[in-house]
Amino acid sequence: MNPDLESLPADGLADHFLTYGLRERRKYSDSKYEHVHVERIACADRDFVLYGWSEHESGDLGVLLVKEEGGKVEWEFIDAAGLWHWRDDVAKHLNLPPRTERHGVVMAGRATRFDPAGAQIYVYAHNRFIDYSGVFEPRQSARELYLECFRLLQSQQTHKELVFLLSRYPGFLAQITLAHEQIMAEVPVAAVFESANEKAAYSICAVVLGNPQMLKAWLMALPDHHDLSKCEVNILCNGSDGYDNVVRAARWFAEGLGGFIRVFYSPHNLGFNIAVNHLVRLSTTEHVMVTNIDVKYRRFDYDKLVTLCQGDKWICAARQFNGMGALQHLSLGITVKQEIVHGEAFSAVESKLIGRNTFPADKTGIDQEVQYFGAACFFASRKLLHTLGPFSPRFLYAYHEDSDLALRARALGAKLVVTPALDLVHYESSGSTVDLPKSFFIAANSVLLLKSMQQLPEADPGEERARTKSPLAADRKESVPETSKASHFRESLRA
Repeated sequence: MNPDLESLPADGLADHFLTYGLRERRKYSDSKYEHVHVERIACADRDFVLYGWSEHESGDLGVLLVKEEGGKVEWEFIDAAGLWHWRDDVAKHLNLPPRTERHGVVMAGRATRFDPAGAQIYVYAHNRFIDYSGVFEPRQSARELYLECFRLLQSQQTHKELVFLLSRYPGFLAQITLAHEQIMAEVPVAAVFESANEKAAYSICAVVLGNPQMLKAWLMALPDHHDLSKCEVNILCNGSDGYDNVVRAARWFAEGLGGFIRVFYSPHNLGFNIAVNHLVRLSTTEHVMVTNIDVKYRRFDYDKLVTLCQGDKWICAARQFNGMGALQHLSLGITVKQEIVHGEAFSAVESKLIGRNTFPADKTGIDQEVQYFGAACFFASRKLLHTLGPFSPRFLYAYHEDSDLALRARALGAKLVVTPALDLVHYESSGSTVDLPKSFFIAANSVLLLKSMQQLPEADPGEERARTKSPLAADRKESVPETSKASHFRESLRA
């Protein structure tokens, strides 16, 4: 049975997201997404975990809750991080058919408007609502629910898609502080290299998602715009891929530049959101720059960024250029001058994603206050980021985790600004095509980055090394004053 969406009471922004999401998903309708079956849903407080199976491997998944209390009908649509499948051994653990016939499904979420107990549950698989006739199976606490799901996923260390789910649903993230000590006991994050520096002014936080080559390219770009003797670089190797190369690269740069570079290691893929949260918490400085590693910096004006962030009420996002040197306009933007009126504020982004963009006014080179921003790189106070907590995408098909961070920042009275004080080239190396109008940009940008990248040495740091000049050297700006040791080291790289 399909719910009568027209009978649901309108609720402004949330109602628009529901209709927006349904309209967008219809464009990609495929009969294969109808073959989703829900086995059970466990809940604790307002959080839930759904288990089931599908005849296909991937797709989108969501849950619509409809509840009537006191004659008033309330509803909430909760988008999942996707439809996740697991290996045969996990399917066997849940008494599900083997992977060759059916694929296990898991999603989790949080009902923010009302207690989901007693609500009518509709599971949304792409373009179809499935009437779920079962009931929520209660757990003693949300922590018990999340740890149960966490342990199940953790048992599949090699199946990164599953473990990545941990970072992609709001319920777990909302409870991560409560369960922090217990979770960290099961997923150790250990510092493996540290070069002492007591003069760090700000922190750079980056996560390696199994791509040490991109990390090397990013480290090669850092000396051009960051005086590493004045900052700490916190890197989390998220999963075992390339771990030795990450440590070797960090040690080499720390010794060469006299910088403060720490590498943290998790044997599991925690997901970008949780990993970033750890790095922010581990930072020792007042200000933090969170950045992707598939970027190359064009400008970094530290003094201006600190000035903009005074009072812990500003987040400074970077202007993003693609690998061809053009300013990215991935989905246009919504400035703060536009009112959010049902169905009106989003007309400018019709059928495109919200957020993950820069804005037309960027061409003027002025600071611009915005509602959303692309989070390939942003600068803010550590206190503010700690208050906001980790990223938490709720409507993944409509916008991304960086926009969710922006929404919560504004809810706390913080302001967002896209500023030319932070310019970068963003290569979109993840391989995703959803937030780019033309997928060929991904391949073209990645090729440019890899061509500009130079392999880090396998030998000891003291040996002489020949370096080839980067084809993107024209993007480099004058860097901050530095020590003679760092200057000599830079020159050796460019020789």
